[in-house]
Amino acid sequence: MLKLSRRFFKRLTRTISTPLPRFTTRDMSSSEIKYLGQEEAQNIDKELFDEYGFSVDQLMELAGLSCATAIAKAYPVQSMPKGPGGVLVCVGPGNNGGDGLVCARHLRLFGYRPSIFYPKRPDKTLFKNLTTQCEKMDIPFLSYLPSEPGLINDSYSLIVDGLFGFRLIFTCTSISI
Repeated sequence: MLKLSRRFFKRLTRTISTPLPRFTTRDMSSSEIKYLGQEEAQNIDKELFDEYGFSVDQLMELAGLSCATAIAKAYPVQSMPKGPGGVLVCVGPGNNGGDGLVCARHLRLFGYRPSIFYPKRPDKTLFKNLTTQCEKMDIPFLSYLPSEPGLINDSYSLIVDGLFGFRLIFTCTSISI
């Protein structure tokens, strides 16, 4: 198992640190951030499922915890300008939405006050369970988003986007300005 884990993490690190043709890196106070393209992210997902036997719910737990941890490190709950820990978590019906639900749950455990906007709920046991867990932790679910952006801005210090994942593909046919 240790060999497998080392091999996996070496390969994951190598994949993540390979520069991309367009969105290579961005300097943020002398630390480098690397971005994965859609195809790279899909290949890592496939490898985690096929070769390492991870389940969807395991990966959701890891992604949601990682997101909540990154938020806690970058935006400590005490430093939130709109009161302690107001975070809006917008989630969709896919796996990225599940990641968002898990993130909201961990943020609550870290002392934040997450609220969840979940406009389209899938009829799948995993998502029903994640929703129940959030409800049991008294995380509020919003039935709608205010149409006035100022209301959102006044209520939340951060917005977490869990609506669409890397599998979403769409084509823009026209733009009106």
